Amino acid sequence: MNRKSYIFLNGLPAPVDVTGCPKIVDMFPEILPYWPYETTSEPSDTPPFFIIRPHKAKPGYMVGSPYFDKPKPYPDEVNTLCALVAELAWEQLRNDPSLLCVHAAAVEINGRLLLIPNKRRAGKSTLTAALAANGYRVFTDDFLPLAVNDKGQLCGVSCGIAPRLRLPLPDGFGDENAAFVQAHSGPSNPQYKYLELSSKNLASQGDMLPIGGIMVLNRDSENELKITSPEKADVLRALISQNFAREMKSGGILRSLEFLVSNADCYELSYAEVGETLELIKKTFASWQTPIARFDASKNIQDFQVADLNHKKSNNVIRFEAHQALQQSPGVTIRDMGAQRFLSDRNGQAIHQLNETSAAIWQLLDEPTSLDELTEIFSQAFPDNDADAMCQDILKTLKKMSRAGLVQLSKGAPHGN
Repeated sequence: MNRKSYIFLNGLPAPVDVTGCPKIVDMFPEILPYWPYETTSEPSDTPPFFIIRPHKAKPGYMVGSPYFDKPKPYPDEVNTLCALVAELAWEQLRNDPSLLCVHAAAVEINGRLLLIPNKRRAGKSTLTAALAANGYRVFTDDFLPLAVNDKGQLCGVSCGIAPRLRLPLPDGFGDENAAFVQAHSGPSNPQYKYLELSSKNLASQGDMLPIGGIMVLNRDSENELKITSPEKADVLRALISQNFAREMKSGGILRSLEFLVSNADCYELSYAEVGETLELIKKTFASWQTPIARFDASKNIQDFQVADLNHKKSNNVIRFEAHQALQQSPGVTIRDMGAQRFLSDRNGQAIHQLNETSAAIWQLLDEPTSLDELTEIFSQAFPDNDADAMCQDILKTLKKMSRAGLVQLSKGAPHGN
């Protein structure tokens, strides 16, 4: 029988069970070079959150967790540790349900972090590697916890995990960048390669820096190289779609991300090849344009509370009558970003973006207003449109808002079953 072997990562009470997996243990310093950990044969009172065992029938490993429906097979050490890295993000959230993380790369430039939100096949990881090759310090190429420091600044927190590249490297990566990757090659297989970076190029677990900018990637072989200023609503939408929080109230997520986007330099990088981007990035971020804003935690105390995930959404259903007055539900978080409006439901479970029509309806419901009255108002505003069709569109919107808990009947009006 194999002697039990556990790895306890700094800050996490639950260990990784690596019993019978010496090759996995040997690769830990390369995958998590700056996340301190301890290897021991002594278990803790907290059961392991991740269990790795050699596959009994073929090469590779079986991975289990209390949070998996069933064990999962992986063909080799690299893929197994990729799965562990992904689970580490969720384990941090389980350990601190109020924590907010975003799927994004983050690189230090002139004392602040540049966030690069995740977008499939946009080149986030290869661009991160190219930036490391050009002397920038990497905080993450995958997920970034956010926290407020003692100066009241909204910061990204490094986990000390090595960046990972998908293979093969793309065309146009650049000869110097490719040479850097070759010189800093870590564990790899035909699908992935980890980079071995010094502390000069990779931040340690717990390192914090304020976020200075957000850069959305737009990669296409036909793209002309340029950096532009996107609509901040589009940047906020990108971050909302890439946030993950286990139980944090959606109102807190919305307020935090809106604060971040409003107070950061926001850009969109359009490009075809990674290798051609570095000089433009260096020029663009020679200095930061926006002062670091202070996130007043005392005024945003509810932002980091846990949502009521057991709340039954069905009790928001309304039996609509054309003459009955409706109004905005209390406790809804509202954030305007340019011409776009974002709402978080009062139960802290979801974030909604309103289109122009929905935003107008929501605004009118600031005071009790019936479906008939809404239809009359829209008919006067758009006399060439069919009134019955508009009434049906308004009704559909109200039903969606009702299911989301954004609107309710005015006091005294009956609710549906």
